[in-house]
Amino acid sequence: MSESRRRGQWLLGVLVIACVVAVAAVWRFRRAKVTGDTAEQRIASVIRIADDRPRGYAEALADTARNDPDAGVRSMALACLNGNRVPDVRSAVVEATRDDDPQVRKSACISLMACDDQATVERLTEICREDVDKDVRHAAFVALAANKSPHATVTLMNMIEKGETPGLRLEAAWAMVDKANVRLEPTPGDPLKWGDMIEGLKLTSSVQAAFEETNTPMVHDEAARQRILESVLSEQSSGHHEHDHGIQTDPRAPGGDSE
Repeated sequence: MSESRRRGQWLLGVLVIACVVAVAAVWRFRRAKVTGDTAEQRIASVIRIADDRPRGYAEALADTARNDPDAGVRSMALACLNGNRVPDVRSAVVEATRDDDPQVRKSACISLMACDDQATVERLTEICREDVDKDVRHAAFVALAANKSPHATVTLMNMIEKGETPGLRLEAAWAMVDKANVRLEPTPGDPLKWGDMIEGLKLTSSVQAAFEETNTPMVHDEAARQRILESVLSEQSSGHHEHDHGIQTDPRAPGGDSE
């Protein structure tokens, strides 16, 4: 093989390598953007971006959660942002808790469960008390149960004792059952066991530590115990004898009925 031919092949090899490196660089540093003419296409684009994580992927998903006209697309974007703590991204998720669509608000609550700052706990608490949709309220309780902040523990314990309605107090009690990983859950038909369990939770090291960390006094009073008993009895009389611990995490699933 002649010298000129070897040199030509060498140059060709260098050119191919340079092209591969250039393509890889463009792929790595391209700005993410959700695309598609239909909701189904944009949902597929959201999933692809979440899997590939190109440059700016979280911001692209946050923008979609804020602005996409389709609730299913917004919900999917929020589901893919679960636990992201970048300030602007987290801001978009918090904004979504006020979305007109309940399924979007539900997805936003679940996406906040890993954000353990006090502001997140306060927003989830507001949702537990104020959202008109029961599935959204339940999602907020699920998020508080998973939240590792001591403020979440104190909030749930105080809601058990001081919640404005029987349903609110009982939902908080179920959330604490999940949070404390209680093995033998009290039977909804036995209110006395509920009262004993709540008093027992106050004696656990994790609950006591949460009250100490937040500098919150723990109250032991019979009136609070009586309120949780009344909450269970009220739930029985309404015909709701079982509690559903599960929650649909697929943001494309239909939302729950409002109360």
